[in-house]
Amino acid sequence: MRFRKNTLYSLLISSNLLFLTLSNGLFKRPILTLYLLIFLMLSLRPTVIKQVFTLCRRCYPLMVVFLWCAMTAQWSPWPKVTYYELFWQLVLFLYVTLFVIRFYELNSRRVIYYSFCVWLFLTYLLVAKNDLLAGRLLEISGAFANKNNLGPIISVFLFFYVYSVCQWNLLRVGMLLATFLLLLATLSKTSIALSVFVALLAWIIFSWDKLLVHRFRRLYYGSGRVIGLVLSGMLVLTLMFYYRDMVDWLLTHVREEWLTGRGQLWLVMLNQSYEKLFLGVGYSAVWGLGDNNLIQETELAKYAPEWVEKLAASDGGYVDMLISIGAVGTALFVYTICDFFMTFYSSLQLQKNIELTKLCFCVGTFVVLNNVTETKFLLGSGFSWFCFLFCYVLLKYITGKEVVLKTTVLKTTVLKATVMKNTV
Repeated sequence: MRFRKNTLYSLLISSNLLFLTLSNGLFKRPILTLYLLIFLMLSLRPTVIKQVFTLCRRCYPLMVVFLWCAMTAQWSPWPKVTYYELFWQLVLFLYVTLFVIRFYELNSRRVIYYSFCVWLFLTYLLVAKNDLLAGRLLEISGAFANKNNLGPIISVFLFFYVYSVCQWNLLRVGMLLATFLLLLATLSKTSIALSVFVALLAWIIFSWDKLLVHRFRRLYYGSGRVIGLVLSGMLVLTLMFYYRDMVDWLLTHVREEWLTGRGQLWLVMLNQSYEKLFLGVGYSAVWGLGDNNLIQETELAKYAPEWVEKLAASDGGYVDMLISIGAVGTALFVYTICDFFMTFYSSLQLQKNIELTKLCFCVGTFVVLNNVTETKFLLGSGFSWFCFLFCYVLLKYITGKEVVLKTTVLKTTVLKATVMKNTV
């Protein structure tokens, strides 16, 4: 029975990854609801419920962000939309916590490896059908709307694949090269540059960690946590008190043609909501279908209506975040990102599940940086946002289990010492 249940979990996790990575919009809310219900039916036990609540408590910075999103409904022009979208974010977070618990208990490397093999085969088929048959060898997009949707997915899956391989051989190296060739063929400059940058950064960090002499480790990691907390606090306060200076700098220096037209969108949207940037316009009140969209009130809606109707975001995740949940909400979310890196730091210090720690760092860092030019965070259930939640919760789960284990060992040791003392 245990074997069958693990097989079912493996199939669920694998199919979930394929839904997220083969095309836009496959992992829709009905599918998310179905997966959540299946996970709940299979694993709803007191121990799992306790683990979920513990993870929610340990992810308190993100919980505070969700609470702030709910508060913005008080001044949102579309409060029902704000509550509705927030509800689905909470559903997604609950699902990710269950996903992480099961992912950690399974042979995750094998699940990811076979998922990657299927994904690579299907992606090449989709590229052949949608790009090669159309005579397009470069700027490929597969089943996605454009290259910038496919590029980040290939980059992230590269990190997953490297994690999943225990022993390299000629076939596996060939698959790695085939995937990297696919990434190059997208001509997604951001994805290619970030992949190389994150890989180099990870190599430097983990190489340095190996060089640390044992007696310096406690000093290095102890001081690092203090410095991380201080820097996080300073960054949050800077965003809250000097956000207007930052926005003024953007309005002065950003050109309209920057990043294939993103500059124009950023300038228009920031000017449109300039007086509301401290508290924000309201969560999910910036972009929407029909008239529930701030851009309908701008000059772009008059002069380029055919372009505006196709927009789902301004392709600047932190710009959209600043407009929707304000400087306060953005500062809270930035602290969540800082907490992610501090949790990674703690996991690295423990030297437990080091391969999973590496995976979380690479994937999490990539999607955080990629969100500068793509609006993914706090929006829907797309691959990048799912990956950030997955990495954040997984690191919390790893560090939490080690803390519980150390506490249990300490209590056992104290109990044995007490018994021996009483016996004597």
